[in-house]
Amino acid sequence: MNSRRPTLAQVAKEAGVSPATVSLVLNKRPGTRISEATARRVRAAADKLGYRPDPTARSLRTGRSLTVGFVSDEVATTRFASALIRGSIDVAERSGNLVLINECPFDAERLERAVGGLVSRRVDGIIFALMRSRHVTVPRLPDSLKAVIVNGTATVAGTDWQLPAVLPDEPVAGRRAAECLLARGHRRIALVGRNDEMLDPSVSVCVPVRMAAVDSAMAEAGLDLTMEVQGSVWEPPLGARAFERVQAYNVEHPQAPVTAVIAGNDRIAFGFFQAAAHAGVRIPEEISVISFDDEVLASYLDPGLSTVAIPYLEMGRAATELVLEPRKLRGRKHTRTGVQMAEARAAAAAFPGPVGEAYLVDMPLVERESVTSVRG
Repeated sequence: MNSRRPTLAQVAKEAGVSPATVSLVLNKRPGTRISEATARRVRAAADKLGYRPDPTARSLRTGRSLTVGFVSDEVATTRFASALIRGSIDVAERSGNLVLINECPFDAERLERAVGGLVSRRVDGIIFALMRSRHVTVPRLPDSLKAVIVNGTATVAGTDWQLPAVLPDEPVAGRRAAECLLARGHRRIALVGRNDEMLDPSVSVCVPVRMAAVDSAMAEAGLDLTMEVQGSVWEPPLGARAFERVQAYNVEHPQAPVTAVIAGNDRIAFGFFQAAAHAGVRIPEEISVISFDDEVLASYLDPGLSTVAIPYLEMGRAATELVLEPRKLRGRKHTRTGVQMAEARAAAAAFPGPVGEAYLVDMPLVERESVTSVRG
């Protein structure tokens, strides 16, 4: 059995054309005058011999490897943000690119190794992706290498270079949640999940913006939040504790009870739902609930949970477009993915910590049955 890799010259001989013609056809060079019949003959010969272009040779010749590095912390190994990868692959595939995925903690040593491995493989760009939006430091990169961070912000080590950032449109998201309740007559609203720890950009760059947008929408309506339940661990127990606090408040204020709750995420809301069910309190008839993320569990709850979605798929697409097709994204106010481009003075100014160019992706409100109008 011949294990040698078939060569371009062998394909040319099989097709009865020159090696240059084979190269033009298989590399899909534009503007050639090769007939479709000849092109079909070349492709048939390549298939017959099992010929595949040598990516290393092509990279040396063209200066491009047609590969993109995707470095993440927990994106690939958890269910929450894996759509970032799907979005990246969607964009890469349509232009014949391959995505190389490397999952590692974002500590300096591990991240240095991950980036070094991708650079040595001559990737055309690197996408850094975070499951939890925060500010990170990434290793030094070659000046010619395109890089972007998605669902977070990043500074390149030893420089003041801020990577372009693809972020969920939190200024709009917080406002949408509050306005959804206000439009239905709710005036006594509780907020669950704000805490001082999240004011640190290394902990979160999105949550403070989301909460500030809630405050702004309430202030514009001439209102303050009726109460808050703080907590840094956004899991169901915080939601259960919030329910107990809201119930205690409503017992003390029967003439002016809290009628709606904004939960920091769907898991907090899930805990609130469970506690309400155990207490025999009906959602939304007795209290409305809205949250953020649009995890799968939001649609499984009964009633379905109204929530503002984090657009992981669209953010993955936008980040990859910035690396591979930047001209398609830059210079347009809106794209088909709902991306809004704004320079640092506008979008980036809303986020804590150092931010370069900010590309905000729309966070749609997914309305289900957990919000209703105030009775009476």
